[in-house]
Parts: sequence; C-alpha cells; structure tokens
Amino acid sequence: MFREAATWNYTINASVGEETVEISKGSAFEQDIVEYNYPRYINIGTALYSIPNNGSAGWYKSSFTLSQADQAVAVNGYTLEESVNVAFLREAEDIETLTEANEPNAGIRMSMGRIARNAGTEPAVVATLPAGKYTLTSSVWGGKGTTFVFKAGDKAVLEITTSGSSVTNTGEEFILTEETDITLDPTESGSRGIDFVLVNRTGDAAVNVSIAYSDGLATYTPAYDLNFTYAKNIAAYTATVSGDKVNLTRVNTVAAGEGVLIRSLNGDATEEEIPVAAETVEKSADNMFVGTLTDIDALATEGDGVVNYILNYGDLGTGFYRANKQKVDAGKAYLSVPAESAAKISFFSLDGTVTAIEGVEAEAAEGDKVFYNLSGQRVENPAKGLYIVNGKKVIIK
Repeated sequence: MFREAATWNYTINASVGEETVEISKGSAFEQDIVEYNYPRYINIGTALYSIPNNGSAGWYKSSFTLSQADQAVAVNGYTLEESVNVAFLREAEDIETLTEANEPNAGIRMSMGRIARNAGTEPAVVATLPAGKYTLTSSVWGGKGTTFVFKAGDKAVLEITTSGSSVTNTGEEFILTEETDITLDPTESGSRGIDFVLVNRTGDAAVNVSIAYSDGLATYTPAYDLNFTYAKNIAAYTATVSGDKVNLTRVNTVAAGEGVLIRSLNGDATEEEIPVAAETVEKSADNMFVGTLTDIDALATEGDGVVNYILNYGDLGTGFYRANKQKVDAGKAYLSVPAESAAKISFFSLDGTVTAIEGVEAEAAEGDKVFYNLSGQRVENPAKGLYIVNGKKVIIK
C-alpha cells in the first residue's frame, strides 16, 4: 500500500549559553535528508558566541533526516568570546545595501552559506555607529586579488583581500567622535564577497595619553579634540610670552592638532585615557606651542621672526633648548617664541610648579654673573654647590 509522502516543517536552533536561538525554518518531505547552514557568530545583547568550522561536513553546513513533523534540530558548540562587546553584527547577505555574490563554494564554506558585496558605484553604508572606540572584523571568500575596503567616514578601518580561501581579519582600533557611517567600497567581481560584519566596541571615545619620562613632562599634540577636565593623572598647558618669561596656563580642553605641554600630576611617568571632547574645541589664542601630527625631521632654530625650542634633558636639566635641527616626532610639539623675546636666550627652564618658564641667558656681561641651579632656577645668593653661569657649569666650594 502506498501513500503520498507528507510535507513536514522543521526548525534549526542554536544552543547559545542557556538560551535557544532560532536560526532558520523550512519544510521538506518526510524522511528527506535536509541540508542546512548555520552562522559562525551569534550575539545575545553585547555578548558574542562563536562556533568552530566543521571541516569534515563542510565548514558551516550540516544535515539531518526529517523523521517527524515540526522537528527541531539543535546546533551545539557555541562558546562565549571573551573581551568582546558587540556593537554590530550582521551576515553580509542580510545588509540591505549589499548584493549577494554568486560564488558557489560559499554555500558550504561561509557562515550561513552566503556572501555579499557592494555591486554599486558608490560606498555602501553597512552600519552607523555612535561615538566610541571600535574594531571591525570581517571574512572574505573568492579568487585571489580582490580587496574589500571598509571605512569610517573617509578613514579606512579594515582592508581585506581574497586569497582563494577564507580570510578573516580584524582592523586596528579606531575612534569615532560623533555618529558615523561605516561603509564598504564597491568591488567589480560578482563571485567574491564578504561573509559578515562584526563591530566590537572597545571603549568610550577616548585617547591614551602617556608621559614616558620620570621627570613627568612631555609635549603633546592630539589627533582629536580632548577634554582633560576630569583627568586624574595628567594636566595640559598652553603657553604665552611676556618679556623673557613664558607663561603656562592649564587648560581643560585641547583642540585637535594643537600643541601643549603635559605634566604628570604625580611627578613621574604615567598614562591615562583622556575622553574625546563632546563638542568642537577651538585652539587657544596666542598659544606658542606648535603641534605636529607628522614627523619634522629637522626643526630649524630660527625662521619667520621666531626662535624654536624643543623640550629636552641636557646640561641645564629638563627644559626647552634651541631646536638646532633636531627631530620632532609626530604627536609632539615645540615652543615657538617671537625673536625679540627670545633675544640671546638659549634655554627655558621649568619651575617646580610648572606655572612658568624662565629664560636663562646664554651669555651675561662680564662681572655681572647670574647663577642658576641645575633646574634652571635663578639663585640670588648661591651657597656651595654646582651652578650654571653664562651657560657653563660652575662649582662653588
């Protein structure tokens, strides 16, 4: 006796932690062997769970025999990824701005068995993120030589190139100071694509600012507007000139590209996460610190009516010495003083409270000796010890 085979429904679920997450649904004839794909990653809230590929059965693909109506099949083996705070997770084919690629082997080798690409002519928005610190991870599949470029605004945050097999990469940490679109550049090949987009939030919009030297001083130029108002370890200062004295003013905010002096509040090497300012910061008027976000290979001492000084440790202690074509590293700053104020001054010393920088003359008139200690502070009545006189070390016995 024969009967027509029944059509039964089934559900594919993933066991994730203590929860059951539905992956897909379908129907087939009773006793059919049903093949199905499952995702590499699943997020529950901000937590991320992953499953290793199943090479023997074809990476992220498996099968079962449909033996009953409304059969539920469990995918087991998902484990929690430590130190991941999911801000965004999508299968590429589920992102509306992307087009599914036609590479046949993706069906067994990629998460959920599908890949997608930007088939348009302009960057495609794949996610929009609020201000914060992030990393972006993706996987690509297809023949060698196609590069997929993800950008945050105009900045590339991940570039990943197909190699003929699955390639997964995570880009460098990036900072967003405001809500920003994450985009994927167009690619021409219809048989190459990305598998998924995973964005991990690594922290609030903040920059690690460090002072490496034990004297607790450094110059600094941020790439973002920063807010030092609630900093516990580091203070920032701008500079103005008055006669032969440079006056330092502590500031709460520093504009992107602005040079400042930073000081450790505990007088030693330190570091701190400084938040990106919530609003645009204007550069301080008359600030004589000049910031640079690129290397200056040889800074000239004089030019355009100014004399340039670099923070250094030398014979006169820690202070600002004439540049003399020394290198200024990206992210540092130098002091640029009007030539008429600099006069013969070759060195600016920092006092103990870092509220001002006193000029020390390179030469003094004969018979009119001026004494300075090794910190560059003027000494009216020198006792026994080592001093700087006329730019030279002198011992009083």
